[in-house]
Amino acid sequence: MSSDGSPLCVHSTLEPSEDELESSMLSDPSIRAIPAIPIVRRDDRFYLSLITFQVENCLFRVPRDAFEEQSGVFRGMFAVPTVGQEGDSDDNPIHLEGIKEAAFRNFLEVLYTPDHLERHDQLEVEQWSTVLELAHMWEFEKIQGLAITKLQSFSIDEISKVEMAQKYNIEEWYAPAYLALARRAQPLTVEETTRIGYDAAVKMAQIRERNIQRTLSRTRSAYEEANFALSKAKRASEQMKSALYSSGGKKWRAHLNEFFGSSTSFNWTAPNPIRLSFPEDQLGEDIRAIFELTEHICQ
Repeated sequence: MSSDGSPLCVHSTLEPSEDELESSMLSDPSIRAIPAIPIVRRDDRFYLSLITFQVENCLFRVPRDAFEEQSGVFRGMFAVPTVGQEGDSDDNPIHLEGIKEAAFRNFLEVLYTPDHLERHDQLEVEQWSTVLELAHMWEFEKIQGLAITKLQSFSIDEISKVEMAQKYNIEEWYAPAYLALARRAQPLTVEETTRIGYDAAVKMAQIRERNIQRTLSRTRSAYEEANFALSKAKRASEQMKSALYSSGGKKWRAHLNEFFGSSTSFNWTAPNPIRLSFPEDQLGEDIRAIFELTEHICQ
């Protein structure tokens, strides 16, 4: 109480509780009339961020998502936050050092153009080669596979195929390229050896050596078979001539001389009168004459 006996007025400094506030707001009609503000969100697929690259003296501003989704290299790059995020504007682009402007443009043509459109068919082997190089460097596996498929439709020399197979790890190109080089008539030149490397050149020399050995072996077998067939034909020729002489008597000596000609000699007075000698190049003529004479005798 105060000095005059009146009661003291004490003002509480305690704040109202959350329940008290909520009850007060619900009971106030002016507060209930304010509509709730909707929360705006970004679509998961079709809200695209743009990224700016500088290649040589040219700026490229393209959707960032394709680089982030398809490339392990760029996905790792974008995951690291930087002050004044690099690539957000033309004033702060991502610099791609050592890349040619035309090569990067070809790569973007493939990256942002669906496979079924004819724009891909306008690229030549040199352009697809640069696309393959960038896709391999930045780990765009899908683009790399597409470039390899497209390059297979072009006529590329075997040395270049071995080079690309080594550089981009294209396993399916090794065997056909090595086989073609092994089968060609010319050996590797010094320039070609330098291009594919010493190890590949040694392997190629080993393959060519084995191929030559197999060819020589087949040739030797074929020669032996031909020589055996020639000897067999000679014996058959002598046997048939002997049979004709024995059955035909003097009457057929004239026929033999007529068919075999003067270059074939018969030793009529020897104990075995059927010893013959004739030039090798007339063997076919002699055999054909024997068959003709045999038909005449059998008539």
